Amino acid sequence: MTFSSAVDAMVRGAALEFKLAYPLLAAQVLQESAGNPDASRFEEKYRWTWPARTGPFFIQTINPIAPCSRATELKNQMTSWGLLQIMGANARAYGYANPFLNALTREPLEALRFGCLYLVRMIEKTDSIEEALSAFNAGTVTKSNFQDYVAPILARAERIRSEEPGAIA
Repeated sequence: MTFSSAVDAMVRGAALEFKLAYPLLAAQVLQESAGNPDASRFEEKYRWTWPARTGPFFIQTINPIAPCSRATELKNQMTSWGLLQIMGANARAYGYANPFLNALTREPLEALRFGCLYLVRMIEKTDSIEEALSAFNAGTVTKSNFQDYVAPILARAERIRSEEPGAIA
């Protein structure tokens, strides 16, 4: 694996806190951010915002937390942040209250927790790890991302599991 010891400690702690298998969470972190807590990526085609509203004037429904502007809030909701690349809109939906979503890169454990919370909700919703990973990546279960996203995470999780001390083969 290629985590720093600090990132590994965060991932192990979050796995325990959210009752997720460490190898699965570690594999997803490696897939999403290569273990970089400062990772961020603007997703130009991302179409969900918080509060959840659509239409030509949806930017008017976004309620930024002062002093953040609507334009900045919209861009940051359309950006993925941190180790699990949690979308800003999802962090808002689950209660992230810092006025500036880009603070998630300065709060890597907080970003990881929001990503884990979202993953757990997807597992509860789909009752399937494969479908939960697909939904985490695409917003909904999308069979088209199974080969490029889900399968590599599951394969890496299996390799990590086999490398863990005390793992049962």
